Amino acid sequence: MSGNRFVWQGREYQLQPNVEWDAHYLHGDGWLGEWQCVSHSDDSLCLVYEHRSGVYHYRVSQAFHLTADTLTVTLSVTNQGAETAAIWYRLASLFSVVAANADSGTGERLLGWSGSSAGG
Repeated sequence: MSGNRFVWQGREYQLQPNVEWDAHYLHGDGWLGEWQCVSHSDDSLCLVYEHRSGVYHYRVSQAFHLTADTLTVTLSVTNQGAETAAIWYRLASLFSVVAANADSGTGERLLGWSGSSAGG
């Protein structure tokens, strides 16, 4: 996103860098957020993330269902803001993960990588 800004329906939106180590607004914000597990079973998992900022207010869910030979992923994004919003979302292999320490109950934020993502 050139200059950390975009124009949507005649209005210009300026985004702040979302990581300390780069001056650009990288890969949106879902990969940096804390996702909540809302349901799970032996073969399925549903994660939800809600984001509120000056530009966006949305809720996204990812549902994963595994069979013997197939992984089905369903992605749903709901704009919860007062105005129509431009929201781009895609599946990627990079997730922010909190690893819990079973002894102390504390968590540590990690970046988990699972292979390559087509298109970057």
